[in-house]
Amino acid sequence: MFIVYKIVNLLNTKYYIGVHKTTDPNDNYMGSGTAIKSAIRKHGIENFEKQILAEFDNKEDAYELEYLLTDDYTSSATYNMKRGGIGGWSDSARVSAKRNVNLEACSKGGKIAAELKLGIFSPENEEKRLTNSSLGGKNNTGKSKSKEHRTKLSESLKGKSKSYPKNRKSRVLSEETKEKLRQRALERKRS
Repeated sequence: MFIVYKIVNLLNTKYYIGVHKTTDPNDNYMGSGTAIKSAIRKHGIENFEKQILAEFDNKEDAYELEYLLTDDYTSSATYNMKRGGIGGWSDSARVSAKRNVNLEACSKGGKIAAELKLGIFSPENEEKRLTNSSLGGKNNTGKSKSKEHRTKLSESLKGKSKSYPKNRKSRVLSEETKEKLRQRALERKRS
């Protein structure tokens, strides 16, 4: 059975409308939306009331009613963050295998994930980019620099330690700092 329910905040009359698949209409389910969950944590569950609006034998009819009831989801009087009728979870029968692969890749992050989100990634394009690139897919690797460019780089790096902060020995410490470090080391040894 599918129920269409309304959860009302008794403190400010804001409400949430949703669909829930259940065998017990009076179970303790109080919605899955981000805003309603946050409000319940903030105000306490005792300040919310659940009302059963309708019961259906199929989800299509339940989602249709939810869609009709959530036409004002942009209003400040509701916790619904989008128009209902679809459900917040994905029905695995409706999700294609390609989308599952894309979602998995996106969850791993990185450039490919960003391209997938933008819809511009394809394995063929990635392979072509890597094989045709004189850089081998890495910025400035194998690229020769002009004498002028090398001179500018050299000038900008003069006086800078390449190993700092990785190699602490390259730092020049004042006598005062050295004494403080000695004192701390002695204190650690004593304790």
